[in-house]
Amino acid sequence: MKNIFYLLVIGLLIFSCSSSKKATTNNHTKNKAEAAVKIEKDSVEYELLVFDVGFDTYLSKIQWPMNYYSQNYYEIKNRLYVTEWNIRVLDPFNYDPLIYEEEINYDFKVDYGLELNFKLYYYFKYIEDTYNQKFPF
Repeated sequence: MKNIFYLLVIGLLIFSCSSSKKATTNNHTKNKAEAAVKIEKDSVEYELLVFDVGFDTYLSKIQWPMNYYSQNYYEIKNRLYVTEWNIRVLDPFNYDPLIYEEEINYDFKVDYGLELNFKLYYYFKYIEDTYNQKFPF
C-alpha cells in the first residue's frame, strides 16, 4: 500500500513539473515571436511580418518615398543584411540572441517586389538605430 502511495506521489510530482515546464516554454515562445521577422508567401504576393511594436512608427517616419531607391538597390542591400543577420543568429555567444532570434528566409532568386524589399531594408535600419547594432557595410 505504501509503495502505491509513493508511486502516486512521484507521478503527481513529475506531472506537475512537466506542466509548469510547458507553461514556461509557451511564454518564451510568445516573447520570441514578438521580435520575429517573417516573409509569408500567399500565392504570388509576399508579406513581411514584423512583430516588433516600434517598427511601424519607425517606418512611418521615413521622409522619402518608397521608390527613392530602386528595387535593385534594396535587393542588393537586403542580401548583405540577411546574410549577416543569419550569421548572427547562428552565433548566439557573440550576438544578442534576444535580437537575433530566428533566421530570415529570404530567397535571393525570388522577386519580392519593391514594397517588401523597402520594408525589409528599413527593418535592418530600425535594428541598427534602435538596438545600436552595427553591420559591417
